[in-house]
Amino acid sequence: MKSFNPFTGKVIGEIPETTPQDLERIVNAGREAYIEWSNLPIEQRTTFLQVLPELTIHSINSISDTLVAETGMPITEAEGSTRKLTQRMEFLIKNSPAYLQEEKTILSDDKINIVSYEPIGLIGCIMPWNHPFTIPFWSIIPALIAGNVVLYKPSELTPLVGRQIDDLMSKLQLPNGVFSTVYGDGQLGRLISAHPNVRMISYAGSIRIARKVYSEASENIKKLVLENGGKDALIVGDYKDKEYLAEQILVGSLRHAGQLCSSVRRVYIPEKDYEEIANMIISKVPSYNVGDPSDADTVVGPLKMKKQLDNLNALVAEALKKGARIAYGSADQPSQLYIPTVLIDVPPDCLVLQEEHFGPLIPLVKTRNFNHAIELANQSEYGLNASIWHDDIYEAEAMAKKVKTGTVTINMLPSTHNYCSWHGVKLSGLGCVLSPDGIRQFTDRKNVRFGYKHG
Repeated sequence: MKSFNPFTGKVIGEIPETTPQDLERIVNAGREAYIEWSNLPIEQRTTFLQVLPELTIHSINSISDTLVAETGMPITEAEGSTRKLTQRMEFLIKNSPAYLQEEKTILSDDKINIVSYEPIGLIGCIMPWNHPFTIPFWSIIPALIAGNVVLYKPSELTPLVGRQIDDLMSKLQLPNGVFSTVYGDGQLGRLISAHPNVRMISYAGSIRIARKVYSEASENIKKLVLENGGKDALIVGDYKDKEYLAEQILVGSLRHAGQLCSSVRRVYIPEKDYEEIANMIISKVPSYNVGDPSDADTVVGPLKMKKQLDNLNALVAEALKKGARIAYGSADQPSQLYIPTVLIDVPPDCLVLQEEHFGPLIPLVKTRNFNHAIELANQSEYGLNASIWHDDIYEAEAMAKKVKTGTVTINMLPSTHNYCSWHGVKLSGLGCVLSPDGIRQFTDRKNVRFGYKHG
C-alpha cells in the first residue's frame, strides 16, 4: 500500500497489505487472547493503558508531521488536535471503569435487578482518513477496558498514521492478540465486517461504505456503531455580533479544508441580514491562508483526493445552473489546493445542500424566518450536527428541539465533548461514542433479577 502526500502528490511511504490468510491468523489469536483478557479485573486492564497519553505527548512531533504529510492537515491543527486527544485519552482511561460498574435497582415488586456490562469479544474498528489519529482511540480505549480485544483497520489512505497508532499500542505491553492492526482497502474491510468471529464493528466514514458494513454485518447480527458523516447546517436567527458570526462560519467551514464530519456545510441566513453577513464572510475569506500544510500560517491545506475536487466542481456547476452565484473563489478548479469558494443565493433544491461534500465550499441560503430555516435544514437525509445562532437563548433552545440531528449547539460550533455522546440520526449513523453511553456501547448489557423478602 502506497501512501501519498496530497500537497506534493509524492509517495511518502509503503505498508505491506494484510492478506486474508493473515487476517484469519490474527482473528484466531484475538479469540484466544480474549479468554484471558476478559477475565482480568477491569482495574488491571486499565493499568495497561495508563501510560498511553504520556507516550502520545512524547511522540507528538512525529505524529503531527505524519498527519500533515499524509492528510494535508495544517500543522497547527495537527498539533492542537493531538494534544486535545491526550486529554480525552485521560478521560476515557479514568472514567471507563466507573461507567462499567454494576448497577443495582430495588424494584417495586420486592425484586432486585442488577445490570452488568459485559465484554462482547473481538471488535473490529474500521476508521477514517480525515482524522485518522484521533477518532480510533474513541473506540479502542473503552473497548479494551471493557474486556474486549480489538482489530483495528486504518484507512487505506492513511496507513502511516495507522502504523503510528500500532507503534504506540505496542509500547503498552498488552498480551499477544489483545490489539492488532491490519492494513488494506475495502476488500479487507468487507472481510472484517462479514467475519463471524468479529462480534462488533465500530465504523467512521462515508455513508457509501457504511451501507456495505451494515449489509455485511447483518448476516451475523453484529452490534454496530456507525458514524457516517453529516451535512451540518448553521442556522442564523437574530444574532447581533455579526462579525464574530462571520468568523465562526469561516472557521467551521474551512478548518482542515472542510474535511471534518463536523464541518459547516450549509448556512441559512434570514433575508433581512443576508447581504450584510454574506459581505462580511466574503471580506474575511482572504485572511484564511491557503497553501502548504507544513507552514504554520496555513489554515486551508489541500484536499486529500482528486475525486473530492471533481465532486466540488460538479456541485458548484449544478448550483450555478440553478441560479446560485460565486461571490468568492471560482468554478471548475484544477487543483486539490482548492480555493475557498462562497456560493450565494443558493436555491434550496441544489445538490450542494443535500450531498455531503468534503472541501472548503460555503453555500449561503436566504431564508424568510427562523421556522423556514429549520424546515430547510431538516430536508437533509443526514443528521449529525447543527448549530443555531440566536441571542434569545430560550427561543434558540425551543427551536433546537425542532432540528433533526444528534447534536445541536447554540452560539457555538459543533464539536465533541467527553461527557456528551457523539452520534448521528437518520443516515448519519447508529450508536454513539464518548460519554457514559458511548463507553457502554462496547459491552453487552445483562440483567440479573431476583426476589427478596423484607425483615
